[in-house]
Amino acid sequence: MSLALNDDWKTPIDTWAIGLAAWKRFFIIAYILLELEQFDESSNLYERAKQLANEIHDELRFAKTLHQIGNIHYAKGRYDEAERLYNQSLEIERESGDELATAKTLCQLALLKHDKGNYDEAERQYSEAKIIFERLGDESGTAATLHQLANAEFRKGRYSEAKKLYDQSLGIKLRLGDQSGIATTMHQLALIEYSRGNCDEAEQGYNEAKMIFERIGDESGLALTLHQLGMIQQDRGNHGEAEKLYNQSLEIVSRLGEELGIAATLHQLGTIQYGKGNYDEAERLYTRSLGVKRQLGDRLGIAAALHELGRIQQKRKNYDAAKRLYTESLDMSRTLGAELVIARTIAQFGALAAELGDLVLADAFYGKACRKLKELGAKSELEQASRDWELIRSSMRHSSDSS
Repeated sequence: MSLALNDDWKTPIDTWAIGLAAWKRFFIIAYILLELEQFDESSNLYERAKQLANEIHDELRFAKTLHQIGNIHYAKGRYDEAERLYNQSLEIERESGDELATAKTLCQLALLKHDKGNYDEAERQYSEAKIIFERLGDESGTAATLHQLANAEFRKGRYSEAKKLYDQSLGIKLRLGDQSGIATTMHQLALIEYSRGNCDEAEQGYNEAKMIFERIGDESGLALTLHQLGMIQQDRGNHGEAEKLYNQSLEIVSRLGEELGIAATLHQLGTIQYGKGNYDEAERLYTRSLGVKRQLGDRLGIAAALHELGRIQQKRKNYDAAKRLYTESLDMSRTLGAELVIARTIAQFGALAAELGDLVLADAFYGKACRKLKELGAKSELEQASRDWELIRSSMRHSSDSS
């Protein structure tokens, strides 16, 4: 005769052990599904893991599961829900004294804040995480936060400081053999060269990063690099090649559901149509991009899209609409401390003033924009602004002579 045991025979220790084993099983499978970007299936299993962690009264595993569910919401562009879950997780981790988990959640919160354009808050959280990682001797975490702090400096247009931090991060990643991290930081160093107008150096860096992304199967990184290579081809006037690269990038980010990447690539496709004089198509693409950015809370992206929509209105000679869009873009950029976007928009105000015949005001705007661009080391942007202003002044002189 067999003896069947029911739940009454189980001790509290047995129940806890069974619950923990089940939590581990659900958590591991959910993690694998998340890595495969099967978000719905992963979310369902994480929810079951969260319930089990609650039932066995394991606060740290509960917090860890909240963090992972937050990652799913972040990946799907649901930033407010992701932030709520990260903050819940962080509160538990701080109270329990789990420093490593605290640092990791601070990094996720900072990444989210960065994507929403809250750069000062993001920088503060990355700095706090870096201190913890350094205290724990966690080189991988230190490298990651150095990279993110460099991103913050880059967004502000402080290229020299950004490069210094990227180089520190890259040195650690090379020592650790972190191929994904190496490629990501190489990409950002190439972006600095591009922003300084050094397209050949940038292209070399992007291609080196691209080779690593392809080798390790990182589609997200590959899409980002294809996008940047498209920008170089666009700057060289190779619009057909640029569109090809943008569309390759767009296909990948659309398949992965990466809303931020979709918005960025739609924006660049809009700039190509603008350059061709296809203003209606450019406006359609910019407006689609703007809608995604508003949904994500990407304030810097919103400012950039408003700027471009203002340029279209200026081309159509809808000057009041252009001024309104430039002003909205400039105000938002100033709250973010995004110096490069500020300089671009000030230069555009100069173009608008010149077009309206106010040379004194135009001179003031262009002078301010060029000083900013020079301070930022944005060589290509400075050359373009100086060239545009010289063309406008020459045109105005010719008009004055003719009259």
